[in-house]
Amino acid sequence: MKNLIILLTIVIAPIVGFTQDKPIESFMGIKFGATKQSAMAIAKSRKGIINPRMTTPINIGYTNIKFADRETFSVNLGFVNNKFYEGHAFFKITNKAKVFELYNEIFDELKEVYGDSKQEERDYKYPYSEGDKEAWVAVTSGYATISDTWIDEKTKGGIKLFIMDGGELIALWYQHSELQKEAKKIKPKKDY
Repeated sequence: MKNLIILLTIVIAPIVGFTQDKPIESFMGIKFGATKQSAMAIAKSRKGIINPRMTTPINIGYTNIKFADRETFSVNLGFVNNKFYEGHAFFKITNKAKVFELYNEIFDELKEVYGDSKQEERDYKYPYSEGDKEAWVAVTSGYATISDTWIDEKTKGGIKLFIMDGGELIALWYQHSELQKEAKKIKPKKDY
């Protein structure tokens, strides 16, 4: 009987898998639900400089923060009721022809940490198609949408990686879905 259990464990383990993907519960070490003050302290410890032009009462924009050892164009932290619920890192593309190279590097790193993405979007419009040697032209011309999404049902965290602004930026968004629903209920009324 003991040998049967060992044999079943050896046979079933690779099928079921023992991959322990990291839970999606934070961004840059800032846990979802953390206070604004503690999130700002972490950003400051990473040499973040508040950018007043990208800052509102519910969003703090930073420059000068590295994310995964990469320079960022900006990093934004979003809050609802003094709780951190989303973080965005934007990576500036200096050579649009290399947009997929950086995208794939970040994708591979995310996959290594969080496992396979749950949603993949590769939408090319005529005359382009996936796999074209010049696919970056489709992205920079607005003829393609590229994104990948990771979802953690247990923690309610999610990550979206996508190319935006005609291939000039790669965006990486971390978000807590329950707190995000809370944020949607609060609508700014100053513009009405």
